[in-house]
Amino acid sequence: RGNEHMKNGKIMLIGIAIYCLLSVVDRFIWKMPDFIYIPIILVGIACIMIGFIKTRTSKINKILREDRKISYNIKQSSYIE
Repeated sequence: RGNEHMKNGKIMLIGIAIYCLLSVVDRFIWKMPDFIYIPIILVGIACIMIGFIKTRTSKINKILREDRKISYNIKQSSYIE
């Protein structure tokens, strides 16, 4: 389950790297034409958004699983008494 969080983080880091790299290249090295720049930057932004959404979803699911474990343990202990 921890590995799932790392995959989502990698997707986001790839998106950030694409965005930063293209921004630096476009600004300082070579002025890219829009028909090259826009599709690549959209892929970078999409990676950032997908990574963010998946990371948040996995964190929420982890919290919910822990909550279910706690409530299950409470139910089990009440049956024993």
